[in-house]
Amino acid sequence: MSKASKDPNFDRPQNLPAGILDAMHEPAAVMDENLCIQRAGLSFCHVLGRSLKETEGHTLSELGMGPTEVEKLQAMLALVLNPKARTAQQRAQTRIELSSCRKICISARLIDRQPEASPLILLTISDYSDGAEGTASPQDGWHLFRNLADAAFDGIAITQDGMFVDLSDRLAAMLGYQRDDLIGTPFLDCVASEHRGHLTGFMAHSEDDLYQSLMRHVDGTVFPVEIRPLLTEIDGRKTCILAIRDTSERKQYQKALELTQFTIDHASIGCTWIGKDGRFFYVNDQECRSLGYDRQELLQMSVMDIDPNFDSRVWADYWTLLLREKVRTFETIHRHKDGTSFPVEIQANYVKFHGRQYSCAFITDISERRKIELQLELTQFAIDRASFSCFWMEPEGRFFYVNDKACQSLGYSRQELLEKYGYDIDPDFTPEMCLKCWQDIVDQRVVTFETRHQHKNGTIFPVKITANYVNFGGKEYSCLFARDITESKRAEEELRLFQFSIDRASEAIFWMNREGGFAYVNDQACRSLHYSREELLSMRLWDIDPAFPAKRWSRHWQEMGTVGYRIIETTHRRRDGVVFPVEVSINHIRFGDREHHVAFVRDITERKQAEEERLKLESQLFQSQKLESIGRLAGGVAHDFNNMLGVILGYAELMKLNLIDGDPLRSDLMQIEKAALHSKDITAQLLAFSRKQVISPKIVDLNTLVITLQKTLARLIGEDVELQFFPAETLWKISFDPTQTEQILINLAANARDAMPNGGKLTIKTANIHLDKNFCRNHVDFIPGDFVQLSLSDNGLGMDKDTLSHVFEPFFTTKEVGKGTGLGLATVYGIVKQGGGLINVYSKPAQGTTFNIYFPRTTEEGQVETESSEAPADVGTETVLLVEDDNMVRDMTRAMLEEIGYDVLSVATPQEALTLLQDDSTSIQLLMTDVVMPKINGKELHDRAVTIRPNIKTLFMSGYTANVIVQHGMLDEGIHFIQKPFSLNNLARKIRNALL
Repeated sequence: MSKASKDPNFDRPQNLPAGILDAMHEPAAVMDENLCIQRAGLSFCHVLGRSLKETEGHTLSELGMGPTEVEKLQAMLALVLNPKARTAQQRAQTRIELSSCRKICISARLIDRQPEASPLILLTISDYSDGAEGTASPQDGWHLFRNLADAAFDGIAITQDGMFVDLSDRLAAMLGYQRDDLIGTPFLDCVASEHRGHLTGFMAHSEDDLYQSLMRHVDGTVFPVEIRPLLTEIDGRKTCILAIRDTSERKQYQKALELTQFTIDHASIGCTWIGKDGRFFYVNDQECRSLGYDRQELLQMSVMDIDPNFDSRVWADYWTLLLREKVRTFETIHRHKDGTSFPVEIQANYVKFHGRQYSCAFITDISERRKIELQLELTQFAIDRASFSCFWMEPEGRFFYVNDKACQSLGYSRQELLEKYGYDIDPDFTPEMCLKCWQDIVDQRVVTFETRHQHKNGTIFPVKITANYVNFGGKEYSCLFARDITESKRAEEELRLFQFSIDRASEAIFWMNREGGFAYVNDQACRSLHYSREELLSMRLWDIDPAFPAKRWSRHWQEMGTVGYRIIETTHRRRDGVVFPVEVSINHIRFGDREHHVAFVRDITERKQAEEERLKLESQLFQSQKLESIGRLAGGVAHDFNNMLGVILGYAELMKLNLIDGDPLRSDLMQIEKAALHSKDITAQLLAFSRKQVISPKIVDLNTLVITLQKTLARLIGEDVELQFFPAETLWKISFDPTQTEQILINLAANARDAMPNGGKLTIKTANIHLDKNFCRNHVDFIPGDFVQLSLSDNGLGMDKDTLSHVFEPFFTTKEVGKGTGLGLATVYGIVKQGGGLINVYSKPAQGTTFNIYFPRTTEEGQVETESSEAPADVGTETVLLVEDDNMVRDMTRAMLEEIGYDVLSVATPQEALTLLQDDSTSIQLLMTDVVMPKINGKELHDRAVTIRPNIKTLFMSGYTANVIVQHGMLDEGIHFIQKPFSLNNLARKIRNALL
C-alpha cells in the first residue's frame, strides 16, 4: 500500500448529514477553530435556546456565551489542537455557565484536520445544572460510535492489535460480509497482500493522513479505497479507528470528468459557462477561436461585449426565461474581435454548481448553414414558380410534393394531389407499372420517358417525364419533372425538354446580389461558361460579360430597381476566352429582406446565324425582284424596238425586191438589213431575259444534246481550254425547248472561255438530283422536287460577291468596251426561268465558277423532234383584215401582205375591225391583229370576230409574248402567232398555215 497525497475533494465531516448529531444521546455539534458552529444537532440548539438556523454559522460568543466562558473554551481548544498531543490532549472538557445560569460540561475532540483547511472539533454537552457530573457508560460510548459510524458515508472500523473490534454496517457491506463475521478477525485479511506491509506500519504510527490502498471483497475481487487512520486509546489500549471510502466510482468519475473536460475544450463548437451577471466563467478553445480572443481576455468580458443583440435589460429577461424553461435554443449574432459579425445558434442550459447558477451554452457558427439555407430557399422559390411540373413521389407511387405548375396543369389543388398516386393521373400506368418504373429509377438513377397525363376534367395530354432518384433525409424518392409536349409534338421538337429542376434548366440562370456577385448559378450557367459553380460564385458579372464595365453596375442596379424587368442582348466570355452572343431576361426581385437580379440567359449563337442567313435570303430575294423589274423593262423596250425593227426590215426587204441586180443601192440596203438583224438579235436576247419569247418545249435527253453540241462548244472555247463531259447514267428526261437549251450551253461556254484568258478547263456534268426542303429553304425561288442538273465549271478568274450580285442583269459586263453586250448570262437566266428551271452560281476570286441549272424532270414519253427545212411560201389571193395601232407598222405590214398577193383591209383599232366584220358584203378570210392594244386586246377581238364570222381565221402578231395568248411562253392550243419583226417569207408561211 502506498501513501497518497491528500485529496482536496474528499468530503469533510461537515458534509455528513445532521442526523448523525441528532442520533447521539448527548447534544452535539461540529465547531471550527474560531468557535463557529458548522453543524448542530437539534438537542444542542435546544440547550442553547436557539433554532437550528440561529445556531449554525454563528460563533459561541454570538450565541450568548460571555468572555470568561469563551476564554475557557479557547483554552480547551488549544489543548485539542496541540499538534504534539497524541492521546488525551486531543480530547478535553471544561465547565461553563450559560446566560440562562445553567451550568454545562462541554467535551471537545478533534475529528478532522487537513493542511490549508480549518480543523473541525466535535462538541458534546453534559448538563451539570443539578450539580452532578455527567458520565457516560461504556455502553453509551459504543452506542455513540455505532450511531456516528452507521450515519457516515465512509466505512468505519475499530481495530486493536490489528483485529476488528467493531465496524460499521457500511464497511461490512463494502467487503461483502456480515458485521459479526469480521469482528475478531485480522483487519489485514481484508487488504490486498501487496499493501499489507505498509498498512501495518501506518496503523501503528498514525500521521492523520490520507492513504490509497486496495481491499479484497469476499468474492476475491479487489477495489480501490482511501483510508484515513486515527490512533487513540480505549480502556487503556491502543486503538486505531479507520475511515475507509470505496473510490471505484470516483476513480471512474474522475477519468470520465477528465475525458469530458478534454472533449469540451477541443470540441468543434463553442462552449461557455456564464454567471448570473452575464460574465464568462468558462470558455472552450473553439469559442476563443471563433471570437478571436484568448481565454484570459474572454474571462474578463461579458455576453454584452460579444453579442450586439444583448444589453443588461435583455440579459435580465433572458436569465428569467432560462430559470423558468431550463433549456433555451435561439439564434443571434456574435461579433469577432476584428469587428466582423457572424450568425450563431445557441443551446443554453441552466446549471447549478457548488451553489452558484450558470448558463451553460453550446454555440454553433451557422454562417455556412445560412448560405445553404439561402440556396435552398432560392431553389424552392424557383421550383415552386417554375413553368414546368415537378412531383416528388414515394416508392409506392404516392405524391410527397407537387409544385404550383403541377396543380395548374392537372386542375387539382395541392392537397388533392398529395392524396393521389402516379397512376391516378396517368391513364397508361398501373400500380404494377409504377413499381417497375421505381425499380428502373433506382437502377439507372435518371430515367426519361414520354407518357400521358389526365386533367381533372378528363382531357388527356402528352408529357415528357424526367425521373431522378433522390435519397433525402434517409428516405428514397423519385423526383419527376413533367413537361406538356403537345406543342412540341406539333412543332417537331422545336421545344427542348425542360430540365427536372432549376439547377438542371436548359437556360443559364444567375442570381446576382447588390455588389454584382453571383449568389446562385445553375448547372447550365457552369456548362455554358466552362467554370465550376464554386468559381462562378466567387466572380462578378463583369468577369463574364466583356461589354459590361464594373463602374456601370451601380447605375444598372438602380435602373432595374425602377423598371423591374428588361430583355437585353449582350455577350458572354467563356473560360477559354471565346465570346458568344446571349439574350438576357433580367428580373429585379425582392425576396424576404434581400434584393436580387435574376437573369435567365440564352445562347443566341444559332439565332444570330439564322438572322445572317435571313439577311442573305433577303438579299437573294431583292436580287430576284430586281431582275424581275429589269426583265419587265427590257420586255417593254424590246416590244417597241421590235416594232421599229419590223418597219426597217420590212421596207428594206420590199425595196430589195424592186432593185435590179447590180444596183448600187442594193449594197446600202444590205448594210441597213444587217444592222437591223443584229439589233433584232439583241431584242431577242432581251425578250429571252424578260421571259417574253414564245417557246416550243420538246422531250429532251440532255446527255444526247450535249454530245451533239460538243464539237461546236469545243470550237467556241478554243484549243487552249480543255473540255470535259461527264454524263450521268440513266439520266431522266426533261421537257424543254431544244434550241434554247443549246443557247444556254453556248452562252455559258462563251462566258467560261472569257474567264480563262490563259486557257484552262471547262467541265460539264449531268446528274439526277432531288431538291429537299432544307436546300430550298436557303435558296430563293427554289422548290422541292426531282430535277436534272446541268453543271458547267471552269477554273478561271472567278468573281467576287459584288460581281455575283449583278451577274444576271442585262448589259452588265466586266469586259472591256466593245468586247461584250452583257446579255449572255441575262439570256441564260431568262431562258431557264421561262422554262420552269432553276439556276444558281458559285464563285470565288481565283477559284473559278460553277453554274448549276436544274431542269424539271418529265415523266412524259416521246422523242426529240427536229425542225423541218422551210419551203418557200405560196402566194395568196385571200382578203386579210389587218388591225395594228402603230401607223408605221400597219403601213409596212400592209405593203408586205399586198406584195405576196393578198387583198388587205387595214384599220387602227379593234372597234373599226368589228364594224367591217359586221358588213356582210365584205369577204374576209383572215384576221391579222396585234396582241397588245388599248381598250380591246387581240384575243378579245378574235373572240368577238368568231361570233360574227365563225369560219374566220386569226393570226396574232406581237413584239413580245403576252399572257392573253401565251401561258408561260407557250402558245395556247389552236393559236397562230408571228413574232415581230418578221420577214416576207416568214409572213407568207405563217398566213398560209393559219388559213389551212
